[in-house]
Amino acid sequence: AYEITYGDWSSDVCSSDLVNGHAPINFNAIETACGVYYRGRYYLAYPSGSATTPDVLAVYSFDTQGWSFYENLSLASLLFEEATQTLLAGGQDGLVYQLEGGANDDAGEDIYLTLETVDRGLQPPTRLLFLYLKVDADVYLRSLECKVYVDGLHKHTATITGTRTKQVIRLPQGVWGYQVRLRFAHIGAGDCLIYGATVFAMPLNAT
Repeated sequence: AYEITYGDWSSDVCSSDLVNGHAPINFNAIETACGVYYRGRYYLAYPSGSATTPDVLAVYSFDTQGWSFYENLSLASLLFEEATQTLLAGGQDGLVYQLEGGANDDAGEDIYLTLETVDRGLQPPTRLLFLYLKVDADVYLRSLECKVYVDGLHKHTATITGTRTKQVIRLPQGVWGYQVRLRFAHIGAGDCLIYGATVFAMPLNAT
């Protein structure tokens, strides 16, 4: 294992003195900070003063070479979504917000949510018989669709409803392979929170 150290950020580095009206970065919680580049500007969300999570968004413009600060925010992550050319912020309330989006909103239309996991299997690669699926999710309105892919092929579609029911769903017979991937899709009003998912499998052989 390797250790990477970025200097000695002790508590005496973080002062309560204001600089240009802004509290300094709390380096004791710097691991919670996040940043992203978007259209000629760099966005940095960081904890200030005694805050332990990001509460300030600092924006640096490479055109004007100046900073802008937005305080009293509760951000957890920043992301530039290249496919849609949008700047997204993950809030500490569990919601995702679009930044620099002007006055655009959903105008009452349904919002499509798609979430796909990575392929998961055993190491060394082992042929598995996939038996059951369990999804831990809050689906307040309508339903959540979960598609099961094995070795890249769609094998089953399950419908998830209710509040964290964690029902064990039997997969069809003969669903076997080396890697499994889940794709979730949700449409409609209301929040949909996915806490986790488990696929139960039995090894068939060691090669």
